[in-house]
Amino acid sequence: MKKYKIYPSLVDSFKLFTKFDFISFEEIIDRINRVPRPTPEPALKGIALENCVNDLLSGKKIETDFLKKSGSIIKSYVTQAENKKFLVPVETIDFIVERLWGAEMQVFAKADLKTPVGLVEIYGYSDYVLRDTVTDLKGISSQYSWPKYLNNCQHKTYLYCLNENGIKVNRAEYLITDFTNIYVEDYYWSLKMKTELIGDIAQFVAFLETHRDKITNKKIFGE
Repeated sequence: MKKYKIYPSLVDSFKLFTKFDFISFEEIIDRINRVPRPTPEPALKGIALENCVNDLLSGKKIETDFLKKSGSIIKSYVTQAENKKFLVPVETIDFIVERLWGAEMQVFAKADLKTPVGLVEIYGYSDYVLRDTVTDLKGISSQYSWPKYLNNCQHKTYLYCLNENGIKVNRAEYLITDFTNIYVEDYYWSLKMKTELIGDIAQFVAFLETHRDKITNKKIFGE
């Protein structure tokens, strides 16, 4: 019987708490317990970005409008997230869509991972899978600095889970935009990456056990 069930964004939130002090103890516990919180506007814009790209990849037509920015008028797609509208530049979105054309979207995969703390089921939805590459689309509101996602658990989890399910991918990329420029970070599967993934998961499980009395989401313990 599996003891723990964990998805990568929780592990990445845990890292923001322990290594960078970007979020509070209360917030990491709330995320583990799936306590609803208002979605910050930058995150909403990122969701709207992905919604727009997915609609275009699905062949849907999207309304356009014009956005005034820094004295320029930019043709933009009208998209939304949680009933909030956003304008995203046509040129930027079309480049992303062309790059991802033919990709399978929202690919779910789960797999067992042996760790020093026992067997852990890790799982998640990959944004896009195309040929040998899994892609995670990121919309950012701050200045980009490479390598922004080097220590993320996301790409390690997706590469491991997809391969364990017979989907042969060896490259993960973050396709990143600040809604003007586009950046790419790519990572390749290796034994070193698997070791890092096991370490990430084991540290998070140790945190879960230390604060088990505060965790109401018992699914994470496999209960």
